[in-house]
Amino acid sequence: YRNDESFAGFFLADEPKGTSYPKSSSNTSISELSAIAKVTNRCSDIAGYVNLLPYYESNLRLNDESESDYQGYLTEYIESTKPRYLSFDHYLFSSDKYKYKDGTWFVDKVTDGKKTVAESEYYIKNMVMVRNAANAANIPFWFVLQAGANWNDDMEPMSTTTNNTPTEGEFKWQVSTALAFGAKGITYFPLLQPHYFALTKNAVMDYQRNGLIAEDGTTTKWYNYAKEVNDHIAVVDEVLMNADNEAVIPVCGYAAANITSSLNDKGDSNLVRNSYKELSSVSTTQTTYGAVVGCFDYNGKTALYVVNYDVTSQAAITLNFSSDVVANVTIGTNTSEQQSQSMTLNVPAGEGALVVLK
Repeated sequence: YRNDESFAGFFLADEPKGTSYPKSSSNTSISELSAIAKVTNRCSDIAGYVNLLPYYESNLRLNDESESDYQGYLTEYIESTKPRYLSFDHYLFSSDKYKYKDGTWFVDKVTDGKKTVAESEYYIKNMVMVRNAANAANIPFWFVLQAGANWNDDMEPMSTTTNNTPTEGEFKWQVSTALAFGAKGITYFPLLQPHYFALTKNAVMDYQRNGLIAEDGTTTKWYNYAKEVNDHIAVVDEVLMNADNEAVIPVCGYAAANITSSLNDKGDSNLVRNSYKELSSVSTTQTTYGAVVGCFDYNGKTALYVVNYDVTSQAAITLNFSSDVVANVTIGTNTSEQQSQSMTLNVPAGEGALVVLK
């Protein structure tokens, strides 16, 4: 398949274990992947796909591993395998968290496992740790996001808890926040619903509780959300793929609270700012949720990815510049030219808008 244009590489492992993170696991180890990576790294036109574990708040971690354990995990993987990108997952909206006991993994229904946008501190912290590690290694990072819920990894009949997690706004918010922090790749999990992911009690199958494409071949609501997101990404792709993420500006509400608190102890004062080049300030009508602006250098030009942190309704987000600017503004798939010292963007729930100054 090597010469097929749809062939990108080999799947090597999902969520491998490191020396110190997690402290116990039956997964493939990074040391085992090192030898395989040496083979795939010899081929310039293919890659070996590996996706790393997330970093959750303390009560959801396998053995209460520390932040330094996770940073060591990222470093160990990068130094051992010399990857071409850094991929990780983080399922903020799922109450199904992975646990390890007596030599096997199982899914633990954690009562307070399902978080909301208002509780996104560790989601942001995880995103920034991976971003920083990727930047230090001069490689891009990818993000695996949640498409549905009710992970049935233990392959036993499991009752459906919800068929609306994540919502449309939450789904798009995952993509938008990842792009604002500089992600160069977005992966949806699961793309294809495994048979056992649909298995409920009494041998009844629920084909609409997770995945973009259900086990019976039908598409789900998350397929439609992903299609909308992908159409948007196709329009902004050339800019974001060729731009360097240099800062983020959190704007009031949950955005400011979670981003500021998650980075206060990480020495990332240069990442979080109140202004960026020509952009002097940002405000939003949605003061409860707030907004976040990803700030990029696009071949010497200023590019801004403006995210509505509200997952339930549209927000008016105003960008104030030091003087009149001319910019291309993309919301959804529509791009228009605007000239002003102050621009107000009406950004749909959970979505992002791209502003590129000329």
